[in-house]
Amino acid sequence: MADLKAALLQRRRDVMRRIRGQPTDAWMVRRGLMLGSGVYINETATVDPDFLWLISIDDDAVIANHAHVIAHDASTRHFTGYTRIAPVRIGKRVYVGAGAIILPGVTIGDDAVVGAGAVVRRNVEAGVIVVGNPAQVVGTADEFAAKHRARQEVRPTYPSQGFSGYAPVPAENMERARRELADGSGYVGS
Repeated sequence: MADLKAALLQRRRDVMRRIRGQPTDAWMVRRGLMLGSGVYINETATVDPDFLWLISIDDDAVIANHAHVIAHDASTRHFTGYTRIAPVRIGKRVYVGAGAIILPGVTIGDDAVVGAGAVVRRNVEAGVIVVGNPAQVVGTADEFAAKHRARQEVRPTYPSQGFSGYAPVPAENMERARRELADGSGYVGS
């Protein structure tokens, strides 16, 4: 069942990319992107289409909406006649947040988290969280997970079914969540 759900979600992302005139995962792999299994690339994310062959995204990584993974820097061309290029490596189980920018030459280690809007100019060690512009380490993924597991003990939690996903959320679930989240955040399962 999980495999079927994953396949349907991938199909939906591919359709949305085609509608928007964006490349699908399969198209990017044919042009050299090294893509692990279970990778999620949001349909609004950009993976440098001109230098896909310099980018690798390892197993179970997530590239959120409007994030950019860039393997070239064309600003050098204006002054030198050449565009700077460099490999980008995104490790296993990395989460790249909404609107983050990963610049050429960066390696992000396994289990790292890149916060929303971060601009990553330097390598990110495995298991750390970086935020800001330029991206700075603010903690570890283990600390982050422990903090949120503890919060799940006292804050509302909801199953994925009926509270998220691509199926419409029933009105009674919307109202329940709005009421229970009026004073803060909660959590929805995957």
